[in-house]
Amino acid sequence: MRVYLCLAAALALAACSQEKSEPAGPAPEETAMPVEPDGGIGDGAGPIPAEPEPTQQETPDIAEPPLIPADYHGVWDYVDGTCQPESDLRMEISGDRIVFYESVGEVTNVASETNGDRIVTLAMSGEGETWASKLRLQMDSRGMRMVVLPENGEESSAADRQYSARKRCS
Repeated sequence: MRVYLCLAAALALAACSQEKSEPAGPAPEETAMPVEPDGGIGDGAGPIPAEPEPTQQETPDIAEPPLIPADYHGVWDYVDGTCQPESDLRMEISGDRIVFYESVGEVTNVASETNGDRIVTLAMSGEGETWASKLRLQMDSRGMRMVVLPENGEESSAADRQYSARKRCS
C-alpha cells in the first residue's frame, strides 16, 4: 500500500512540475511603440508638458525688529527704590519691551547716539490707554547706573531729572 501511495505522490508531483515548465501558448510578440516627431508617444498625443520653471520672485528683505542692546537688559529702579515689583519707578528692560509699574512699552525703534545714549521709541499701553513715548537711556561706564529721560526734543524739566537716575537691580 505504501508503494502505491508513494507512486501516486510522485506522479502528482511530476504532473505539477510539467505544467509549470511547459508554456501555456506562444509568447506574444513585442512591438515598439512609435514615437511622434515632437517626442510624444505614438498615439497621437503630444509630449508630456515639462514642469514650468518656478519664477524667481524677489522677496522683500525682512527687517530685523529693533532691539534694545543686551547691556541695558534687566531690572532697574530709582536709586533709593527697593527693586520690588511694587516700586513705582521700577522698570524691566528686555530686547523688545520695557515693563513699567502700570504700563508696558513695545519697542518700535532704537537709535544710537554718538555719545552712547540710546533713544528708544515705544508703543505704550496701560490702564486701558495707548500712546507713543520716547526715552533717552544714558548708562554709566560700569553699567550699574542709568539715567532715563523723556526724549521730546526739549530740555528735561527739574521734575524729570529728579527721578531719572536708576540703579541696576539684576
